[in-house]
Amino acid sequence: MMYRLRRLVRAMSLLLSLGVVALWIRSYWIEDRLGLQTYTSISAKGHPRNYDLIVQRGRMSLVLTRYEYFGYGGEPGWTWIAEPVE
Repeated sequence: MMYRLRRLVRAMSLLLSLGVVALWIRSYWIEDRLGLQTYTSISAKGHPRNYDLIVQRGRMSLVLTRYEYFGYGGEPGWTWIAEPVE
């Protein structure tokens, strides 16, 4: 039983490592941006905030944007944008 668990953990670790390397290489050609837009109040009339995770040219950045007025920004939810690196 313990042998199978160790084997499974090794296999999952290998797959995760290969995935990270593949995304790192991809980042030199494609910029990936995963975003979440939320509101600060429960009533959805608060100030919008954007949380963006950006992977570009071998780097990863986490960006927080808070808008000061209510009418700016889109609907709350997730977005994913993949476009060529300039």
